[in-house]
Amino acid sequence: MFKGKEPYIILILGILFITYTELTKPKELVWIPTYSMEDKMPYGAYALFALIEDIFPKDSIIVTNESLFDIDYNEEALSYEENTNLLIINASSNNSFGTGSYTMDEYEVEVLLEYVSRGNNALLISNSFNSTLEDTLDFNTIYFGSIYAFRDTILNEFCFDNDLAIDIPSKYQETIISEAKYQGTEELAYLDGQPVLVKIPFEKGNFYISSTPKLFSNYFMLKQDNDNSENHKIAEAILNYLPNQLTYWDEYYKIKEGKELASQSPLRYVLSEAPLKWAIYTSLLALLIFTLVKSKRLQSAIPIVEPEKNLDIDFAKTIGALYFNEGNHLDLAKKKVVFWKEHLRTRYNIDTKILDEKLKAQLRLKTRVDENVIDKLVNAAEPLDRVKSISKDHLVMLNGLIEDFYKQR
Repeated sequence: MFKGKEPYIILILGILFITYTELTKPKELVWIPTYSMEDKMPYGAYALFALIEDIFPKDSIIVTNESLFDIDYNEEALSYEENTNLLIINASSNNSFGTGSYTMDEYEVEVLLEYVSRGNNALLISNSFNSTLEDTLDFNTIYFGSIYAFRDTILNEFCFDNDLAIDIPSKYQETIISEAKYQGTEELAYLDGQPVLVKIPFEKGNFYISSTPKLFSNYFMLKQDNDNSENHKIAEAILNYLPNQLTYWDEYYKIKEGKELASQSPLRYVLSEAPLKWAIYTSLLALLIFTLVKSKRLQSAIPIVEPEKNLDIDFAKTIGALYFNEGNHLDLAKKKVVFWKEHLRTRYNIDTKILDEKLKAQLRLKTRVDENVIDKLVNAAEPLDRVKSISKDHLVMLNGLIEDFYKQR
């Protein structure tokens, strides 16, 4: 009954066995510090997000997934409301897990300073910070290492200025805040006598700078170190320094190991789970082996076919002659502008729906193109959708401006 089918039966049973083994295998821990609200791994922030929902009023937590720069240029002004808090964890410009992370640049720091200056509060938690931010607020971070670092048996005292003190293992010590000289700076918490949390007033608002992100991780908050079950009180005490008001939780400045690619794939869940991923790979390998074996048995002689001539140049000449003879300058100009807009979207991540002053401003910031070229190009391309025809001179001018833009970018 099964004559000749034994190899396929064995192959199917093997795939089922491998899939079952992978599905029942304990899930491997990932120790990358993402500090994401959805991450339940040791250095995620799932527990912290649950805690912050208990501290602040109901429905007062808003999760943001955009950079400060994008938010600033998506609206006439910052979309953040007045009298609010902003919480950013791991916004580091120089951390040991820098690969795959989104860090702040000088433009985003300017937006952050503007946000706080209007009377808002920003809690920044990281091992290190953008140099522009450090220079503006006149502080620095240095590594707080010792021969006892990363040991469970050596305890350091983490204390606040209100006398709340908790002993924590030295493996959680990272960096300290040094040389905080900005006028009005207050030291709020210390690790082994060294400042790790400071409050820096900035115009109408306040910055709260913490250099111990691991203390906000699932691993620290939920683990009972040395019979201590109060680790979460450190994060709770720091969060309580923020006013009880609308709070924005940042999900953009995190380490995103391959999330950009995964988010675009319909198989993102299957590929994110190791057992399902191995089942897919095993099936594809089996299909490849089957194809190779069957092709050797069924493949017939393949006739020699002369390669086709490359007709790309002839095609281009034909299309060019067609537009020249028809004299449809407007249609050709619109196609040139469409390709140019696509270039702006893919390379600079700029919204090109409307050709206006906001687009010009973003081009000036993100490209090296001369301002005159940008102004002339946008002014020449903007009215094309409203006219019925253009002159040959207008087409030549537009083409020249687009070529100049590509050369200068």
